[in-house]
Amino acid sequence: MSLPAQILLVDDEANIRLTLGALLQRAGHAVTPAEEGATALALLAQQRFDLLLVDLKLPGMGGMELVAAARARQPDLAIIVLTGHGSLDSAIEGLHHGIFDYLRKTTDPADVIARVQAGLTARAQELRQRQLLELLGTTV
Repeated sequence: MSLPAQILLVDDEANIRLTLGALLQRAGHAVTPAEEGATALALLAQQRFDLLLVDLKLPGMGGMELVAAARARQPDLAIIVLTGHGSLDSAIEGLHHGIFDYLRKTTDPADVIARVQAGLTARAQELRQRQLLELLGTTV
């Protein structure tokens, strides 16, 4: 049995943190909630996460600013932006930061879980590829 995925869930709305957190936990993941960017950055400095699920609109540090800082601290982190205020510009900016997906808060919960699983799977595949390339690089 594999260890549960470590997910950092950052949203300033308590009901979103509670609802999505419970949903993700029922799906077998370990969820650490944070209500704003500074708290999330402190958590990223203390612990490794597999996936960051982050709201675009946060008090203080914005979601994209957090994404950039998270990517710098944990480059192999899968990132999904969850927002009620999506725009083409923010989606493009997110792609430049290597986000895996961009979902609206109105997305069906089952679809959020499916995209989280897809993000975790893609991250695992990238890590496996990197390990194989490193192994081949040292033996060739």
